[in-house]
Amino acid sequence: MSAERQPDFLTVEQAAVVIGFGRTKTYALARRAADFGEGPFPAIRFGKQLRIPRHKLEALSGGPITVPTDDDMTATTTSHDGPDPTNNTDHTPTTNTVEDNTTDLQQQPLPFTE
Repeated sequence: MSAERQPDFLTVEQAAVVIGFGRTKTYALARRAADFGEGPFPAIRFGKQLRIPRHKLEALSGGPITVPTDDDMTATTTSHDGPDPTNNTDHTPTTNTVEDNTTDLQQQPLPFTE
């Protein structure tokens, strides 16, 4: 088994997969940390690029991390071409029908329409 060398700096997308946050939230945390020094999230700006030091992310998480590969990254993104996995279409929609019309209330005429 050959051990693949882990990079010293992670992209924001890689860090998002490691910590289990969404891409947008992780970018917001990284920008706040790199630009304003706010929050516990470790991020550094190299020009316009944001990077997260692996050793600081490991210290934050309390142990070693495995940086996701490109295959891991594509598996976590959703495709807009396929069906939406959050949409539950495994059931037949139900409708509310009244079997006995005696429970329907008749609307009273409005006073200004008489």
